[in-house]
Amino acid sequence: MANEFVIRRGLISLGGVRTPLTTVNDTDYSISAATDYYVEVTASSAQRTATLPTPAEGQTFVIKNKYSSTQKVVVATVGSETLDGQDTVTLSPG
Repeated sequence: MANEFVIRRGLISLGGVRTPLTTVNDTDYSISAATDYYVEVTASSAQRTATLPTPAEGQTFVIKNKYSSTQKVVVATVGSETLDGQDTVTLSPG
């Protein structure tokens, strides 16, 4: 296919760059530093937890609570690591 740059497990953008996308459907999930970047979590039946890997310099993750119910997604750290001083961050729907 002309004008496409293809990366495994990502979004296709004609003439653009693909971003690795992981979709998590109604379950807890441990984010992988090796394969994940953009993680969409569906929390339709209960609150769900997305656990970050051990941090490394230069790593970035985008995590979204994709479902439009009242359930929340909690982003948790491992060990003594924190997110802006917090052990967890709660994402409201959307």
